[in-house]
Amino acid sequence: MRYDIFISYRRNGGSDIACKLKNSLSQNGYKVFLDINALGCGNVDTQLIDKINECKDFILIVDEHTFDRCLDPNFDQNKDMLRIELAHALRMTKNVVPIFLSDECRFPHNLPIDIADVARRNALYLNNNNFNEAYENLKNRFLHKRRAWPRSIFIYLVPLIILLICKLFPIGSPPMKKTNTVDLGLPSGTIWYTRNIGAEYEYDDGALYAWGNTMPGWRSQSFETRENIIGTSYDTALMILGDHYRLPSEKQITELIEKCNWDWKNENGHVGYLITGPNGKSMFLPAAGCMKRNGLIYCKQFGYYWIGEGHPKDSSQAKELIIGANERNIEFGSKNLGRSVRAIYIE
Repeated sequence: MRYDIFISYRRNGGSDIACKLKNSLSQNGYKVFLDINALGCGNVDTQLIDKINECKDFILIVDEHTFDRCLDPNFDQNKDMLRIELAHALRMTKNVVPIFLSDECRFPHNLPIDIADVARRNALYLNNNNFNEAYENLKNRFLHKRRAWPRSIFIYLVPLIILLICKLFPIGSPPMKKTNTVDLGLPSGTIWYTRNIGAEYEYDDGALYAWGNTMPGWRSQSFETRENIIGTSYDTALMILGDHYRLPSEKQITELIEKCNWDWKNENGHVGYLITGPNGKSMFLPAAGCMKRNGLIYCKQFGYYWIGEGHPKDSSQAKELIIGANERNIEFGSKNLGRSVRAIYIE
C-alpha cells in the first residue's frame, strides 16, 4: 500500500497526538504511515525512508524537547531516527508540516544544517484542547487535497482502461523502446544511460550530486554512511530516473575501462571521453568537474563519477571514477562533494 502522509514524532511527548492524527486522517480517506514499534539503533531503516518517498506530506510533531537530541553533540546522529526522517523529507522536498503541541514550542536558532530548513516552514498549533478546529485547518490549508472518487465511477472506468490498454499494447507487440540508453556490447550485457543525470542532451555536463543525494550541489556533510547504496533509497539514479536505473558498481566501471576504447575529445566546447564498445556503439562521458564549498572546480579538465559503493573503513569516502586526458582511474572521494552521476539500465 502506498501512503499519502508520514508522521514523525518522539515517543516521549508526541505519541498521543500522533496516533490521534493518524486515526482522524485515516477516517477522512488519507493513507497515513505512523511507526508505532520501537526501532533498533544503527543504520537507517530503509523501509521507513521508502515510506517517506511515497508520501507527499510529512507531519512533524514538535514539543519543547523534540530537538534536544539534534543539538546534543554527544548524541550519535545516526541513531536519531526523527532527525534522519526529517532530513530526508527536506532533501526530497516533501511538504513538511510542523505541528507545535504548545505555545512554548520554538525552532532552535542553531539547528544542524541538514534540518535547518524546517524553521522556514509554517507551523500549526494543535493539541487536545483545540484539536477539532486545528485539525480542520490542517486538512484545508496545510495538506495536499485528496480527490474523493465515487465508487460507482469504477464500474464504468475500469472497462474503458482495459480497452485502452489492449488498443495501445496488443498481445504480441514488441516492448517499449528504452530511451537514452546504449548497449555497448560488453561481456556482462550492461546497458548504460547515454547522458549524465540532469543533462538535457548527451554532451551536456548535467548536474553534480553529493553521494546518496538527489538534490544537486555540495553538502556540508554526508547523509549516508552505509557501504553500498545501489538499489536503495539513496541511489541517485534510482530515485531520479526510476525503477530501471541504478548507480554503477566498481565491477561495471572496471569493465567499461578495460573492454572499451576511450578517445579524449575537445570539440565545440565539449570536453570528455568518447567511449566506444566492442560492438562499435558509443557514448560520451563529459569532464564536468567537481562541486566543492567554494564552487565548481576542474570543469573541462576532469570528470568525477560516483560509484554506488563506499569505502570499507572510512564512512566519509565513496568510490568514484576520475577521468582526464590520459587518465581513467577508480579512487575514493569525499561523499559531500558534488560529482557527476552516470546510470546503468536494468530490465
